[in-house]
Amino acid sequence: MTLDAAFAELPADADVLGGGADLLLFEPGTVGWDGVDKHFDTEDGVTLVRVTLVRGRHPSTPLTPTLAQGHKVLCRIGGGLFRIPKKATPVMVGFPTAFAGHPGAGVIVCTTENSPDIQFSESKVKLDVGQDTDLVLKAKSVTISDYDNRFLHVGPDGVMLQDEAGNGVIMKGGAIMIFVADSGDAKTVVQMTPAELSLLQKDTGFIKLTGGNATVFASGSAALVGANVSLGATASVPVLGGSPPGVPSKTVFITP
Repeated sequence: MTLDAAFAELPADADVLGGGADLLLFEPGTVGWDGVDKHFDTEDGVTLVRVTLVRGRHPSTPLTPTLAQGHKVLCRIGGGLFRIPKKATPVMVGFPTAFAGHPGAGVIVCTTENSPDIQFSESKVKLDVGQDTDLVLKAKSVTISDYDNRFLHVGPDGVMLQDEAGNGVIMKGGAIMIFVADSGDAKTVVQMTPAELSLLQKDTGFIKLTGGNATVFASGSAALVGANVSLGATASVPVLGGSPPGVPSKTVFITP
């Protein structure tokens, strides 16, 4: 059998798939059905929005310029940004060819609302879901960043906030760390957990409060300054200062 003969015996696409069909349709419309208050329903994880198309208006129906008055259809919403538009929102609806006649076959591809009049321009993009709508961004991790390396990050590795100088905050595993950097080097660090508070200044010293103990370390001198300084839980004996036999201090006391 020659190659040409082998091809000749293969069925043509049209024999298997049938004749050509209409192309994918996109129809303008508005959200909601006349006479039906609720404009969507959700069942078993599927949300169907009631949409009225522009096409199909009966000639005897008085024209309402801002609302579609044609065929009433049920539409899914596109994945990613699961947004149920408000009633009367202008939308574009796509109808896949193979399922165009099925209820819920239409998909709201986009809304065609007026552009916002503030915080929107040739160089500024605005995501506006309306003043009555809460926006939830949910993924394995979410990072908001700019081109100066300022960022806000939420993910399995914690919650992080950092500015262009490297100063920031990290929250992870029940601990909070605040750090101030100099040329990328963390100079001052404060760390808090349910059981410990520590403060490190890289050029000066270290303070730690944990388990009822306070630890102070200084690379230079350490000073306690106050109107009254008590060393000990029941400090009441004045410290002696000056030349022997010493003069009782009026501000520094120790435990007897």
